[in-house]
This record gives sequence, C-alpha cells and structure tokens, in this order.
Amino acid sequence: MLEFSQVQAMAPQRPPAIVAFDGDDTLWIDDTDEKRWERDCKRLSVEGLPHPDMADGFRRHLRAWGYTPEGIQRALITSAREICDGDVPAEWKRQVEAMPQCLDRLNLQSPPGLDRVLMQLKQAGYALWIITMGDLIRQALKLAHFPLVGEFDVVEIVDRKDAATYRRVLAENGATPAALTMVGDAFLEDVAPVVRLGGRAIHLPAGCWVLLRPLGSLLPTRRVRVCRDIGEVPEAIAAAG
Repeated sequence: MLEFSQVQAMAPQRPPAIVAFDGDDTLWIDDTDEKRWERDCKRLSVEGLPHPDMADGFRRHLRAWGYTPEGIQRALITSAREICDGDVPAEWKRQVEAMPQCLDRLNLQSPPGLDRVLMQLKQAGYALWIITMGDLIRQALKLAHFPLVGEFDVVEIVDRKDAATYRRVLAENGATPAALTMVGDAFLEDVAPVVRLGGRAIHLPAGCWVLLRPLGSLLPTRRVRVCRDIGEVPEAIAAAG
C-alpha cells in the first residue's frame, strides 16, 4: 500500500497563484523629467524598434538574455540581423550604441518597502510577474534600470492592456485568469480587464486614477481591493483568500 506522502508526490502539482505588477507608477516612480527623457531618447533614435517585424524576436531574445543593458543591446542587434539577413543598417546600429546614454539619464525610484513586499509574497508561494505597457525599447530600458527585476518569474512588455492581451499572456505562460492577481495604478488597464476575465486586482490609485476609485463598485467587489500604498498589498491578497 502506498504511503500518504507517496500519494501526495504522485498527485498533479497545482500551479502557483500569480501576483503581477504594473511597471510605471507601481513598481517604480520615474523621478526623471519624463518629457525631457523622451525627447533625449527620440534625439538619439532610441524610440520604438527600427522595424515592426522585429517585435516578436526582440521579446524572445530579451526573455533568453535578460533585462540588462547588455541583454537589450544583444536582443536588438540579433533580432535586426534575423530580418536583414545579417546586414544590419548603420542607423540601426547607432540606436544600439545610444542606449547606454539613455540609461544614464534615467532615474527610477521604487516605492519604500517594495523588496519586503516581494519577499513576503514569495514566501507565501506566489509566482511574481511584471506586466508593463508602453514603448518596447523604453520599457526594456526601465526594466534594465530596475534593481529588483531579477525577483520576477515572468516579465512581459505589452502594447495595450485589455482582456485579449491578458488572456494571451496568461495562455503563453500556462496560466489561467483565475490564478492572476494584478496590482497597478491604472483602473481601466490594470483592474477592470483582469476582473472581467475572472481574475483579481489590487488598485493602487495615483494621480488621475484616484478620481476613478468609485468605478470599483461596478466590478465584483470580492475580487477588487484598494490599497493606499504597495506595502498593504500582501495583507490585502491574504484577506481576499
């Protein structure tokens, strides 16, 4: 007769629940003059991919080589070679060479206690994800500047945050909407689509999103929590069950 411990070992393992965080204004606060930094990036041609067909390859190589300055440069030049038969145009190479200058002008600050929050969630058994939205190159640079990126199991940069995008990201990573709790400041992007899919959300309202807090009453309240700061997130998730 099998021992109970042997039966447990043979049973299919349940995938871990996921806590995913937004990037801008959630995991980091951009203390740089944002508009000036964007102008500097544009002047240095560090704005978007040189060719739209590079997007899938660039994302794939980033996952393999990591969100570091070297990983981004390597991913960009490799994905460029893949669509240019190895002959990368000079202006595309200049974009790669200009990335360190853009990084030097970037100043991101994480909210107080973020490292402790991530440790608490990991100890509780959650998988940690980042799902951030924006220009692919600029978001990659911000992730390279973010010192805690290595704590996350999955990092995704998306063009938009709607139900279809969340469904795709979850499916590509072998997860279901019910396993996801999304944490972010933007109600219409980080909260509403996830809850509509069947997931949960933690709203950290900031800026104009504070005015939309009453919209939470339009969603299933058991699956939405509002926190004043990121330090409250582990307790809010535990209370939600």
